[in-house]
Amino acid sequence: LLYPSIMSKNTMYTFVSLFVLVLIGICGGYMAVKKIRAKQNQEYPYRWSGKLIIDVSEEEFKEALIGGAALDDTIKGLDLVARWNLPHEAAVKEKVASQLTVAIIGKEVSVTFKDKDQTLAQEILTEILMSFDARQELGRKQQAKSQPEGSTAEE
Repeated sequence: LLYPSIMSKNTMYTFVSLFVLVLIGICGGYMAVKKIRAKQNQEYPYRWSGKLIIDVSEEEFKEALIGGAALDDTIKGLDLVARWNLPHEAAVKEKVASQLTVAIIGKEVSVTFKDKDQTLAQEILTEILMSFDARQELGRKQQAKSQPEGSTAEE
């Protein structure tokens, strides 16, 4: 190892040790900041599971959830445009569609919504499903009323 003649060996070892220590500190700080940022961007899933009565594909079920008035009710009810600071409802619909996943295996359906705020994810998915269910129930009642008495849907 070459070192200037004005420094003693012990002084040189001290400087090298301090340099290595500073380098380790910088690397550790970088890794800590990286880990904290990853934690801040983590999305928390909220999952709902249930059984289907009819045969439907995952795409059709997801489109039924986010394509109809159920999502509009959710956007207005939870004021998602202001909450997410987005310019309009179409941007909110795109964000919801990208964070909503549907998995169907046999008659089992699982709907998952992911967001950075775990309680908001739960509120959004619960509101969408409740609004969707209420609209389905209303549609069934209207269909039953429109059928003449004595006839059945199977005829």
